[in-house]
Amino acid sequence: MDKLEKYITENQEAFDSAKPSDDLWNKINKRIETKEDQSQRQSKVIWLISKFAAAFAVVLASGVVIGYYINSSQSNAASNDPIFQEYIDVEKKYVKDINHKMNALSVHDVDPHVNRDLMQLDEVYEELKKELYQGHAINNGKIIEALLTNYQEKVEILEKVLSRVENSTEDIQLNILRNDSLSI
Repeated sequence: MDKLEKYITENQEAFDSAKPSDDLWNKINKRIETKEDQSQRQSKVIWLISKFAAAFAVVLASGVVIGYYINSSQSNAASNDPIFQEYIDVEKKYVKDINHKMNALSVHDVDPHVNRDLMQLDEVYEELKKELYQGHAINNGKIIEALLTNYQEKVEILEKVLSRVENSTEDIQLNILRNDSLSI
């Protein structure tokens, strides 16, 4: 047996009879109560925050549902209009034509002013389209006419630019051929 064990066995009665003071127990109880109070406060705060978060989620979801309903009813009203249906068909043709011309231009260097002009037409188009889908049936015919005019202008710009680019490319190729034939 080592010294500590020997000391404990010899003085075991003193260890068994010793009791902590009441003051010590009072301090321990105060610490336990303080921790319980803190945990209760924390749970109340968490409960309050979760109630606010749930209320916010309900309001947000309601807004999304109402917005979706309003938007779909407006677009349904516009889609039932025969003028609108005709516009959709014409728009598809313009979009196809514009995409074809843009692809043809993509292999050439284009003046930045042309790109700026095309972007401005796109911005006007987006504004007009927003107006169309807001459901003001009185102005739909005029808005559709403005949208189609926007497409026409874009196609005309692209045709002019393509014509100039192709002519300048042909001139460059012709000059190269002339220079090659002169050097031979």
